[in-house]
Amino acid sequence: MLRLRSLLCFFCLLTAFAVVDPVSGSDNVGSPSPEKLEERLGQTNSFALVIGISDFDGIGWNDLPWVEEEVRRATLALQAAGFQVEPRPFDGRMTRGEMIEAIQTFVAAHDRPEYRLVLYIATHGHASREADPDGLGFLVTSDTTPLGPRFEQSAYSVGELARALGKVAARHVFVFVNACFSGAMIPLANRSGSVSELLARKPTGFTSETAAWVEALLEKRVRLILTAGSDRQTVPDNNNPFGNSFAAGLLGAADDDGDGMIMGLELAAYIRAHVARESRRVGRPNDPVFANLPFDFRNEPRMESDFVFLSPVGPRAMATDDTSAANALLQAQTHALVSRSANSFTECPTCPVMVEFEHARRPMALSRTEISIDEWDACYREFGCSRYFADQDGGQGNMPVRGVTWEDALDFQQWLDSKKAGKCERYFIPTESLWRTAALVEPDWKYSWGNEFLEGRASCWGCGEGQDGRRPMPVASFPANSGGFYDMTGNVWEWVRRPSDTCDRDAFRLREGECPVGTVIGGSFATRWNQVDTSKVAPIPRTRSPRQGDPSSRAYTLETVGLRMACALKPE
Repeated sequence: MLRLRSLLCFFCLLTAFAVVDPVSGSDNVGSPSPEKLEERLGQTNSFALVIGISDFDGIGWNDLPWVEEEVRRATLALQAAGFQVEPRPFDGRMTRGEMIEAIQTFVAAHDRPEYRLVLYIATHGHASREADPDGLGFLVTSDTTPLGPRFEQSAYSVGELARALGKVAARHVFVFVNACFSGAMIPLANRSGSVSELLARKPTGFTSETAAWVEALLEKRVRLILTAGSDRQTVPDNNNPFGNSFAAGLLGAADDDGDGMIMGLELAAYIRAHVARESRRVGRPNDPVFANLPFDFRNEPRMESDFVFLSPVGPRAMATDDTSAANALLQAQTHALVSRSANSFTECPTCPVMVEFEHARRPMALSRTEISIDEWDACYREFGCSRYFADQDGGQGNMPVRGVTWEDALDFQQWLDSKKAGKCERYFIPTESLWRTAALVEPDWKYSWGNEFLEGRASCWGCGEGQDGRRPMPVASFPANSGGFYDMTGNVWEWVRRPSDTCDRDAFRLREGECPVGTVIGGSFATRWNQVDTSKVAPIPRTRSPRQGDPSSRAYTLETVGLRMACALKPE
């Protein structure tokens, strides 16, 4: 289904119209009320076009019966969220000429800055010149011919779609593409990193202050896109989790803070988490890719604005029987309690707890535990981390994330750096010497507790009853060392960097350059008890992260490798 492998030109063309406007008209905005905001976000200004094709004439394009249900659900959800959906009876068919006419008519009819547009597309797709990284992608229509000489003339070019959208004056546009390999529509080097910074400035509740904040967003231009998978992933034809979570999210499930509004970032994060979970459950993993446009090929964009949907269920209070909300509250309270100690802090409810100490006469901090599944999931939901790690050990989120590559560690570092709230000057992967300072009270110690091996003090093969080298233990299962750090001996190997290290994130994101062999430290759950040594290091290749279905990938992962993060503290 939906084969869109190499659609870079789509977004090259989008840059022609996706220029962020400065906030305008601030003298006339006044103090908008929530009621006026609801009106502005309602059917008067909100329009959607839903395109789904299930019947195909050309050989090689199998019919997609689920698309009819997907279109129905998407339409109902958009209508419930206050959008006028272009009326178009679904018969499963749309020719190339009809698609061109439908999109051009939609754009021409809504050529006003205050309008908010959503375009949802579900059909087959293909990249005609797959060997060419700049090859155009094509949406397959009912009359598209089989692959061959006439294919490009009979399919709808993604370039045509970009040019059509480029003519619209509407400030806010959100494109959803449920497609195999659709992540190729977003060049790897330009995918959004952390998207939490904008939401962090959002006022609490549906108040006049919130209304004013949203009104300011509506005065700026924003172009968003969310695809169903990465550039190397297929997506299921039937009961598709992307379409299902799009509808469920718009119907209220994505309203993470319960204020009655669903931000584009919230919807994207909800869909991303749901698709990753459901697709891995059936063994066909998908990682939806989100991008904020415009972008250029040198810098990642900042989220200056966001799309806003009204939740059909309105504002809601946190229910006492809401398990997920209760767990989130408990997690935040636990972090807050830990951070009250004199030498520890956390900069967000899902950020790692950092423990302060001195290294080389400088105030530093290191995460008190190895990064957990819960902490990694927060990075993944906010699009800072590109890979999804299932909790394969059944630890309910408090297991250490494992199988981490150097590129993964750099992604987490950048995401965490975006969460800085005052204590940290910058986050980084710890150096060997900094890590040892935190791990060992005395430099010549063999273990984080001393020189004598003690059972029941670490996770390793033979370190205690039931430890057979097959899986790690939940973080902080054993006593901390005297510095307040857990699992510095065993559990998972941890990435460290050397002072001369020049292997940065761009080398992977641009798929260029070679990185020298890296270093991990501390031993793991699979290290035998008589071989474990807290300060022992091991070499490990540093390649880019694995990408689903990419046989040419030089990715190298090891299930015993995790990470821990450090930060340089700001001067008092």
